Amino acid sequence: MTVLQVAVAAVVLILLPLRFLGPSGGSRLSTLLYFSGLGIGYMFVEIVLIQRFFLYLGNPLYAAAAVIGGMLLSSGIGSLLMARLIKKRTHALSSLP
Repeated sequence: MTVLQVAVAAVVLILLPLRFLGPSGGSRLSTLLYFSGLGIGYMFVEIVLIQRFFLYLGNPLYAAAAVIGGMLLSSGIGSLLMARLIKKRTHALSSLP
């Protein structure tokens, strides 16, 4: 039942928005491959970190919670900082003659 729920969620959240991607949005296949590769790479890093943290914490649940929470927090902070950097850079470039 869980696999069915995940499959439905994947279709609704991944494939359905790709269907409405306009011609200016780029290739659907390249977009799908890019974000799929990004997600798989993120999961591989999480798996390795969970294994390493398990050695320190001794409990797989604590290790998974620490790694997933830490990665979500650091990803959010990185996204926020990059958004601010892009705004500053765009503002600086717009002030040039």
